[in-house]
Amino acid sequence: MAEALVVIAAEGILKKVLTIAVGEIAIAWGYEEKLTGLHRTLEMVRAKLLDAEGKKDTQAAVMVWLKQLKDVVGEADDVLDEIDYQMLRRHKIENINKSLLEIYTQANSLGLQNEHPVEPVPDRLYRETVLYREEFKIVGRDDDKLRIIELLTVSRTEEKFTVVPIVGMGGIGKTALAKLVYNDKKSKDYFHVRAWLCVSVKVDIITLLAKIYESLAGKKPESESKVNLIKSLEEKLRGKKYLLVLDDVWVEERPYWEEFRTCMLNVNSQNGSGILVTTRKLEIGTHDMIRDSCRLERLSNDECWSIFRERAFVAEESPSAELEAIGREILKKCSGLPLVLNVLGGMLANCSDPEKWLSIKNSKVWDLEEGMGKVQKSLELSFDNLPNSIIKQCFVYCSIFKKDTIMEKGELVRLWMALGLVQADEAKNKEMEDVGNDIFQILVNNSLFQLDVKKDGYSHITHCSMHDLVHDLLLSLSTQEILVLTGVKNNDITRIPQWLEDCVHCSSRVKLRRNFHFNDSTACES
Repeated sequence: MAEALVVIAAEGILKKVLTIAVGEIAIAWGYEEKLTGLHRTLEMVRAKLLDAEGKKDTQAAVMVWLKQLKDVVGEADDVLDEIDYQMLRRHKIENINKSLLEIYTQANSLGLQNEHPVEPVPDRLYRETVLYREEFKIVGRDDDKLRIIELLTVSRTEEKFTVVPIVGMGGIGKTALAKLVYNDKKSKDYFHVRAWLCVSVKVDIITLLAKIYESLAGKKPESESKVNLIKSLEEKLRGKKYLLVLDDVWVEERPYWEEFRTCMLNVNSQNGSGILVTTRKLEIGTHDMIRDSCRLERLSNDECWSIFRERAFVAEESPSAELEAIGREILKKCSGLPLVLNVLGGMLANCSDPEKWLSIKNSKVWDLEEGMGKVQKSLELSFDNLPNSIIKQCFVYCSIFKKDTIMEKGELVRLWMALGLVQADEAKNKEMEDVGNDIFQILVNNSLFQLDVKKDGYSHITHCSMHDLVHDLLLSLSTQEILVLTGVKNNDITRIPQWLEDCVHCSSRVKLRRNFHFNDSTACES
């Protein structure tokens, strides 16, 4: 994965070099010629990358070359940042240019060829925005939905609460089904209190109870002892029927769930409450949980086509016979998983080039063994086919968020701007924020962002999240490149520009972009 980011980073700074080369600082300080030389060297190195990527698995020396290139490209990016802050020294460009020339010479000695003529970095940021359906289409789950609602609101009303696991592999639609149940009118009318909690990682009982309280109260509990947590939950649930959704649960051991059940039985709520659990674990919890579980099956070909067609042919009433034939072959390779169908359909939306469709159909990804590795690689096709490196960089940097974070569009765009990932588009007369908004929409159109139904007064989508498998893809792409944003609330993102400004003073020892991370403190260590 790291070599893919080398390509992205190299292409990203090519454009930055040209921008800075004609800027006032470069001209005034006499760096214009050196920066132009740096750009030419980068272009030559970039021509070797495709051939290197194809040989990385067979030649150890090529992997070493890629590692060296990644380091030098990263250093070049840091230097260009320092120019932006008027801190660049002339000899740094000369040294980096020399290093790049040495790496280019090494490429020749390794036998790497120019895979294609060197082409300029395209100025066009993105393809024209396509029409987009806000909600993913959910098919084939009506019977499952009715069974779960019946179980929660009719069959077990005399019991204190009923736990219903929704079980299936990643991407099969567990969370989507849970949302159908959660938002159904019958559920809203029957339950007095409803709360949704994304678990995502293995947590102990104390942490789980604390998270449940936080989802109900909107704040952290004052005490995290088991006794006090149960009392706090009782304050919120006393005499009420509740519906809790525990999404993406990974603990399957019976003693854990028996302890959880004991804790919730001590909460003096009304009989007939329900707990929905989404999980990939087939044998989760107690005998009652296994008995009541809902195991999701893969979708049929007709159901798959219904989803894929709605995503891929948004603006057309009926696709051409050629594209429909290719599309039906593609969907057969998607393992009946709605997530993969939505992502690939979004990627191909309004694309009328049969060659592009055939390239997806004939991808070597489909030759992999069935399993989560194949699913992730199929999602990676959408990343690989994003219009350009700028959009890819913006997407990869979203891995700083924890799983299931709801990202506010404006804050996310400002984060991209603060990190220097987006620039104003003078040719299109667009400010940085406009460019960032366009990138956000492209990621939505490609189904890499999922829409959370929060809109402003003009019915514009204002928030998004990522499927956990898409987040896993991001983590694999960004391994050793960036660290996860932890200990910082989502609404703290707007303070990142000041953090970056503070970090500039430490840039001689802390390489921005590649190595900085965020934690509870906003201070920059000296």
